[in-house]
Amino acid sequence: MDELNNLSDSDPVSLCIKSGSKDERPFIELFQRNTPFINRILWRYFPSEQDVEDLTKEVFFKIFRTLAQFHNRSSLKTWIFTVATNTAKNEIRGRNRRPIIIDQINSDAEYLFTGEFDLPLIEDIMI
Repeated sequence: MDELNNLSDSDPVSLCIKSGSKDERPFIELFQRNTPFINRILWRYFPSEQDVEDLTKEVFFKIFRTLAQFHNRSSLKTWIFTVATNTAKNEIRGRNRRPIIIDQINSDAEYLFTGEFDLPLIEDIMI
């Protein structure tokens, strides 16, 4: 793996394409180099660590699947940024299309109005 550390950003991509799926070391290097970058992008869209972790895996799956389509017309970071933001936006769209479960809303409402926390009285807020 040491010989891969000295490569430029696009070199692991060309090595992945040349070797096909036989040698996974270039893709591992690509993964290790770009995981923090992808995580930072996804944190902008999702506050949940689990969501970011899951979507990071999905982004790399898409990158691996479409790696041959990368032709160095733009920088690797730009391409990865595009894949990550499109993945995040698609996930948000998908979540907005999922049906809302009424029982969950009711249980959330019951929790809010059971008096488990005290709201300040209006008299206490006014000066």
